[in-house]
Amino acid sequence: MVREADGTMTAWVTTDRHRFVQRIIKTGLRRDDRVQILEGLQRGELVAADGAVFLSNMLEAPPSD
Repeated sequence: MVREADGTMTAWVTTDRHRFVQRIIKTGLRRDDRVQILEGLQRGELVAADGAVFLSNMLEAPPSD
């Protein structure tokens, strides 16, 4: 889960662990390291936990030579 520069919360979802799709999510209650997801994800979907910020930063980065 990543808070983008505009305040939007996003998550990176994968089906094959090689390609990821960014989704806008709506969060609810927080407790310790757990966050309630109200909208944007379905039960059982795989999301990037470690590396989610890296994926978001890669989206914003200009192409490299």
